[in-house]
Amino acid sequence: MSLSLSSSPFNLKVIGIPTNIDVARTMTCLFEKDIEFRHIPGSVGRKFAIVEGIGKTDSCYESRHICKYVCEKFSEKGNRELYGRNPLAKKSIEEWMKMEEERFDSPSRILTYRGENDLLMKKMSLEELGEMMEIYENTLGKSRYLAGDEFTLADLFHLPSVHNLVNITHTAPLFASPNLSRWWNDISSRRSWKKLLQIRQEYLKRN
Repeated sequence: MSLSLSSSPFNLKVIGIPTNIDVARTMTCLFEKDIEFRHIPGSVGRKFAIVEGIGKTDSCYESRHICKYVCEKFSEKGNRELYGRNPLAKKSIEEWMKMEEERFDSPSRILTYRGENDLLMKKMSLEELGEMMEIYENTLGKSRYLAGDEFTLADLFHLPSVHNLVNITHTAPLFASPNLSRWWNDISSRRSWKKLLQIRQEYLKRN
């Protein structure tokens, strides 16, 4: 995936296949921030982005870093709660983003993309996610979203992977508990995610 971002948000380009988790995450973030951009479908073979700043070039690697960069650069646009508006909120968001990246991402990708030859690894990943979802269920019993009562990057970062998992027969039950189910129905109903899914569907029809 490649992202080219100039000093004006309206010159932004996202290059990548919308079915890719990292591309979907980035585009959903941009929709949440109400930032106009041009999407260019295509595989660049790497998960990185080149971010062109004001008067200099900054390299911003991986979709999570892109999303944080966008939230900080355009903090007053769109959803201003996305990356927190005070140190305490941001700390909670950072903790859940770390959880998603370090503990949720790998097993979710294994369960989504690994073939039948990796049954042991998939079994271990399913057990790992099952234990994690107990933590999520408990947290979501105390707050509307993972990092509090506002939708943030902590929730957004999960959207592409959970979308894949709830559409797989043997992993869908992971999200069937009351609070997780309520949370998923909530975040997957957001306008930003629906716009991404529409782009994805149009892409799949053409390809």
